[in-house]
Amino acid sequence: GMRTSTLLKRLPFLPLSDAYCNEGGGRIFYRVPLSKDVPKEDWPSFVVHPEVYDGATEEDLQPFALQEDMAWRQQMEQSDAAGTDGYIGVELPPQESSGDNNDPIRHVPLSDRVGALWDYAQDLSSQGFILDTNGYATCFRVNRKQQITPESKDSFERLLAGSVTCPPGISTSTNLGCVDFYPEDSGKNNCCRYLANKFSDGGDPDALSKRCVCLCDDDNDSEMALACHHAFIPGVGSASMKGLIQKYPAQFSRTGEDRQTIAEGLVATEHALELVLERATDCGSRDMEVEECVLRIDDARNALKEY
Repeated sequence: GMRTSTLLKRLPFLPLSDAYCNEGGGRIFYRVPLSKDVPKEDWPSFVVHPEVYDGATEEDLQPFALQEDMAWRQQMEQSDAAGTDGYIGVELPPQESSGDNNDPIRHVPLSDRVGALWDYAQDLSSQGFILDTNGYATCFRVNRKQQITPESKDSFERLLAGSVTCPPGISTSTNLGCVDFYPEDSGKNNCCRYLANKFSDGGDPDALSKRCVCLCDDDNDSEMALACHHAFIPGVGSASMKGLIQKYPAQFSRTGEDRQTIAEGLVATEHALELVLERATDCGSRDMEVEECVLRIDDARNALKEY
């Protein structure tokens, strides 16, 4: 769910992955390894240099570039979705200046953005809500802490409770006391389904429900968690997620308590990764897929231990 600017800053500290998704599923980037045989002056302007951690392999530490999934982006850029204005200033490479005078890249202000998502954002803004659009191309957030008037604080509780209906084409989810809004074709569930289909042999439309698992903890994960074959819960972030686990106990495996210290959360995440590894190892009929899965999980575990 992080904004694009945050993702780019965190990439050196994240374990190796085939794809990186952010903005609640609104943007998808693929890792493009850079060959040592290519002179560095020929590398792209934005390059990720992974940080060293215990257990890291040479492949884990190989510099890489990013390639955005333009087919997915084109869906988000439709006028009945997010349009194109939000991408200005959050492209690859990170844009810090423009022209010869090094003037800062200016994001398109909310009032000038075109698209169904921003139409709704402008409507909420006119009602007195303080919106967070900084660094987002395909979504925006309403944060309880940023609401300053009694009216907006009261209205926020209605947003959080789902009492306010989104216009057609817009979806919403909650995360850590914030409410996110995005095009209905976006969201973690749709993003994961798209990638599962893309990475599966022959483009299996049911790959997400048959062959994918996830780690999750909060309301904005609920649709994804139910759509995957199984979900692992290192910690429960909301009462509604707890209720979902109670309603569908076979769908979830909990590895941590509701309230945790950071250290306890790391242990719970480690346990969840171990369970994923066991599940992958049991799928012996697809040796190559299992091998790739195990490698990715080991990357995550090593990075977690270093953290």
